Amino acid sequence: MSMTFAGSSQQETGPDEAKLDQEVKLYQTSREREAFDNRANLFSIVQTIQALELAYIKDAVAPKDYHQACSKLLEQYKGAFGLVKSSFSGIDEFVSRYHMECSVAVQRIKDGKPLAIHEENRNESRLIADVVSIFLTLLDKLRLDIMANDQLQPDVKDLLDAMDKMRSLPKDFEGRKAVQQWLDILKGMSASDELNADQARQMVFDIEGAYNEFNKFLG
Repeated sequence: MSMTFAGSSQQETGPDEAKLDQEVKLYQTSREREAFDNRANLFSIVQTIQALELAYIKDAVAPKDYHQACSKLLEQYKGAFGLVKSSFSGIDEFVSRYHMECSVAVQRIKDGKPLAIHEENRNESRLIADVVSIFLTLLDKLRLDIMANDQLQPDVKDLLDAMDKMRSLPKDFEGRKAVQQWLDILKGMSASDELNADQARQMVFDIEGAYNEFNKFLG
């Protein structure tokens, strides 16, 4: 026996469900529309600052380009926030209201100026990379029994030069003293002279110790 229910079709497409197909307007007046446009503009600026900051941290943007773009965005932010400040107490309330994940941008906005990473700090990072690279190259040569003075002395000199250029490295750094001692020893030898077994063993020990000390300093 079959059964039918009168009005079943009305239940499936009742008045409330039919409204789901209708466009929902966020504003009713031109003033409300302007308010939403201002918030959308501010949202976009904050997101752009976030993207720029992350790109600069990853070294994907040149310092000059970063500073110019960041300064311009911060000025745009000031103007954009001025148009919505009657609705928000500050940037924290704005990002919270719209569930934005942009902590880096918020910090930059609060600072009110581009990230202050000076060129000398960038040079310091390059010097650190050079020191580590030369340490590893020198140790590799010693472990491969490359003992000729003319093959070791250039690396030892480059290592000491790079360490001397590091402003953050203390002048009395023990690792520097060990490198200097071996440079003095090698300078007293002829180009074709080679380290004997005892010298080679001692040099590996001293250079490894200096490298370990350098890593502790970085840590």
